[in-house]
Amino acid sequence: MARLCRVAAVAAICATAADLQVLDEDLRCGPRSPCVLRVRAQGGHLQRVHAKAADASQAGTFESNSVFAPADAVAAITLKLNEGAAVNGASIPIDIHFTSDGKAGSAKKARLTVEAAASELVVFDSKPVYILAKRNPLGAASGVAGQLTVRSPAPLTRCPEAAGADVYRTSGDERYALEDGSITAGVTGTASSCRLSIAVSLPPGNYTSAGGAAYLRAGSGKDIAVPILIRIKDNWGWPLTVLILGHAVMWSVRLWMGQIRPRRLNQSALLRLSEELRLFEARVGDPAPESRETIRGIKVKLAGARRLNEDGDAAAAARTVAEARSMLDGLSGAPVRMSAVAVEAADAPAPGFMGRVRSAGDLIAAWDLPVELVAMAISILIGSGLFANATQFGTYEDYLKVFLFGFGISTSTQGFLAVLGQIRPAVAVE
Repeated sequence: MARLCRVAAVAAICATAADLQVLDEDLRCGPRSPCVLRVRAQGGHLQRVHAKAADASQAGTFESNSVFAPADAVAAITLKLNEGAAVNGASIPIDIHFTSDGKAGSAKKARLTVEAAASELVVFDSKPVYILAKRNPLGAASGVAGQLTVRSPAPLTRCPEAAGADVYRTSGDERYALEDGSITAGVTGTASSCRLSIAVSLPPGNYTSAGGAAYLRAGSGKDIAVPILIRIKDNWGWPLTVLILGHAVMWSVRLWMGQIRPRRLNQSALLRLSEELRLFEARVGDPAPESRETIRGIKVKLAGARRLNEDGDAAAAARTVAEARSMLDGLSGAPVRMSAVAVEAADAPAPGFMGRVRSAGDLIAAWDLPVELVAMAISILIGSGLFANATQFGTYEDYLKVFLFGFGISTSTQGFLAVLGQIRPAVAVE
């Protein structure tokens, strides 16, 4: 009797079918992030545990592997969405099938929700987003990057939302906060075509590089950071003005030091020497014949010096004045030198061949401004190419470089003009 009872008990146990417990009834899977469905075998071993869509119309939205579940152990089924088969945000009811001892068990239920993770949102047009901000020198800068495409590996049910931004200026690898700067991001369009627009506003300052990020919020509530690279460039008219100023300053300095100042010094020396000669003649009265020849030679040299000075040959005029001074000092009873006063200049001899040559010298001297303008045009062409290729411009150092560039190009014309200046003395012979 006891034996029969034991047999009956074993039969009862064997008749108890193994069952399946679903541990993850609500799954969330991204298009590129396979998810794991955990199940537990109860009362026996389970074979061919796998999942499929409960609705035949959603068949093929995901793939599932088959696993073996030992008794009272947890097994993991991997579910992988097929690209493009499921819309982001879609909810897919699934059935979990299994067999035990060759017999199919009752299917269990679960639900899979398609949700693109924040890291799977992509701004396709550029990464990082590049924005060129324009400004006047050291003023506020602004720029816009518009209509950037935002996509997800799975079709979106709606566009992500803008969730704030931050901005900073950079200097090398260092970052500094910009309290008055702002980045405004907005997402427009439909689920099939989401567009991101970004506008930046930066405060004045001696910097040309900044950065930041705009944040987009996906359906999961997580944010994706869209990196932004900002380069600041002043409007082209300002560096052009500084370049021209560099040329103008150098040309003005050259004009003053090379022509205006020497000619004024020569004029002062001529007036002083003419007055001293007049006083000498008044004191001597009727000089000796050799003194009269010397006086006549001094007057000829003074007249020639005036003509040279008027022709723009200040160096030759200064040499002639020095020769006249030496002749006057060599006369017996040389007068005490006096301060320059206004006197009537002696008439210069009528210009002959030498005078005509010096008129040609005037033309050569007049080339100074045209040559400077040509040099300025060349530097503007070179500078405009460099400015167009520059990604940023606007610091004190940038403007100083532009000024020195124009200054240097102008200086390089001096050698050419100096060569032209040698033409006059080479051919100016009586």
